[in-house]
Amino acid sequence: MNRPAGIFGSREALCVLTALESERKPEAARSLEALLEKNAVPWGEIMPGPAAALMWDIIDRAGMSSLLEEGLREALEARFIGQTGKNITMLEALGAAARAINRAGITPAPLKGAALIISGVYARPGRRAMTDIDLLVSPDEFPDAEMAMKGAGFRESAPRRGHHATFRAPPPFPAIIELHSLLFDRGNPVYRYAYGIDGARMSAGASRADFDGNRILLFSPEDMLLHLVCHAVKERFGSVKFIADAYLLKAAFRIDEEKINASAENAGSGGKLRNTVKCVDNIEFIYSDNIIETCNGPNNKYYIIDRPIDVARERPNDRRNAFKTMRSTVGEFVYQMGQVEGAARKAAAVALMPGYLRRRWKRKPDV
Repeated sequence: MNRPAGIFGSREALCVLTALESERKPEAARSLEALLEKNAVPWGEIMPGPAAALMWDIIDRAGMSSLLEEGLREALEARFIGQTGKNITMLEALGAAARAINRAGITPAPLKGAALIISGVYARPGRRAMTDIDLLVSPDEFPDAEMAMKGAGFRESAPRRGHHATFRAPPPFPAIIELHSLLFDRGNPVYRYAYGIDGARMSAGASRADFDGNRILLFSPEDMLLHLVCHAVKERFGSVKFIADAYLLKAAFRIDEEKINASAENAGSGGKLRNTVKCVDNIEFIYSDNIIETCNGPNNKYYIIDRPIDVARERPNDRRNAFKTMRSTVGEFVYQMGQVEGAARKAAAVALMPGYLRRRWKRKPDV
């Protein structure tokens, strides 16, 4: 059976999904217990990644934590407690950013992890790993939103690049906020992929919500899932976090298949994004004799973007680096330099760029 490259079919992904399913299905709970008893969970892969705290909370709430070795149990519990505190602080920073942007008459839309937590997709904030907070405003609103954040004490922590500006929240919130004017930076030669999902359309169809006394927009469940799929495509399905996001989003809300398929058809290069969504939706996990198997739906193929060529292509299960050619590396250098303002910053970027490009060249997005 063909399996998508990346996280699908990995031992880590299978164990995480078993844990997620265990909260809803008794047979999955029995499989999880058997995995723990046999010490068959690949903790060496899970601990450095984004799913460790999620796994701990599920195992602990199911009363199975006694099956873990003491040192591992303590490490997982510490990860969950630390991640909970970090996320609460980041959500406080989100509230401060939304408050500043609201004063400018603008309503921002949280994206990805923050949106999933606020929407109740994750029952407890410590379950979802976050490295920063992403907020979306329209391109016309972006300059005013940027000025409002600066006026509220948010400090630019990196040179502005393409479609977003990066801020560090003022004390006491050690959090990074990325303010976006577009969902994807199609000007970047490396991340210029063919999925034209429309942030303005998604914002127009979003629901207005109150968060900590501030106005925000929350995308519809269909648009949340579509954005998650597109982001996962960009990352070559490289993070098991996507499986948890997609699974829990579909468990929390009824997804209108016709609506999401129509949106994906309009956005995605001759229907290829629609087929990717279908593949994600059709992946099922089966439990039999405590052996976990994956079963794809009727379409055993999925679609990724052959970056940096800016076309969506059907690919086999191969692994590929972020850069394929020296030309794409030069294109990335020229693009990044174009985003930097000021002679001093340009000189610093020139000095740092070789190391940045070297890391990107060696990066394997499927890991």
